[in-house]
Amino acid sequence: MKINYQVKGEGVSLILLHGWGGSISSLAPLQDQLSDLGFQVFNLDLPGFGQSTMSKEEMTISDYVEFLANYINRLNIYKPVIVGHSFGGQVAMAFAIKNPLVASRLVLINASGLNPRNGMKKTSMLIVAKIFGAVLSIPPFSIIKGISRKLFYKFIVRESDYAKAGNMKSTMKNILAKKS
Repeated sequence: MKINYQVKGEGVSLILLHGWGGSISSLAPLQDQLSDLGFQVFNLDLPGFGQSTMSKEEMTISDYVEFLANYINRLNIYKPVIVGHSFGGQVAMAFAIKNPLVASRLVLINASGLNPRNGMKKTSMLIVAKIFGAVLSIPPFSIIKGISRKLFYKFIVRESDYAKAGNMKSTMKNILAKKS
């Protein structure tokens, strides 16, 4: 597995974990600012994102946690502060739960992975998505299922991560289903 990363600065170690669909470039300005403030900042493409490859076809949160543990061990990073944005925050939380003595601190920026109570709008969207998914699985409607899903996520849900997931769709499904 090839992992793309950059290290800048000296001092207390920080590891930056980007959000879904992100890469090193997503957090590069933050890396620059933190390294200028006297931190050693590790900025990496998580497996399957940016220029990093995946170790297998689809991954789970546990796979990302294991990857992060191996990354920290391989680079001999002592008691890093782990900064996670969105999906990176979800990985950081799962990592800290499994490895409570490794990180000195967590900094979460709009972290995903928490289960907020679903409001009426979100519950309604879920019901509509399930109904349309079932209907569009029936021939001859199955012909338009792909384009219908893209349009639904773009114009109704107004969320494009799933539509843009490409070869990472099965990994994203694992993450959203909280498969470990």
